[in-house]
Amino acid sequence: MAAELLTNALESSLPGGWIELGCEVRGRVVSVEVANLLTASSSSPMWGAVGMPLPDAERGRGLPLVAALVARLSFSVEDSQVCVRAELVDPS
Repeated sequence: MAAELLTNALESSLPGGWIELGCEVRGRVVSVEVANLLTASSSSPMWGAVGMPLPDAERGRGLPLVAALVARLSFSVEDSQVCVRAELVDPS
């Protein structure tokens, strides 16, 4: 999960920009948060509708798989900064 979010951040970041990774464990919830600066040409995904790409697509399966595996996936965009937060919950 963290690797996918970091890879997406690297692919959409400005050269020489920054990426932040945060991880938090609170009770039964593990949260991973990745923030970065977007390039002016970066296309923002449809935040509310993370769906699988067409079967013959070579890319685009990572974020939908993360969304399917986590309890909560959220996005925030402010100015040119995007933050993606994924939360896993221990079911026991």
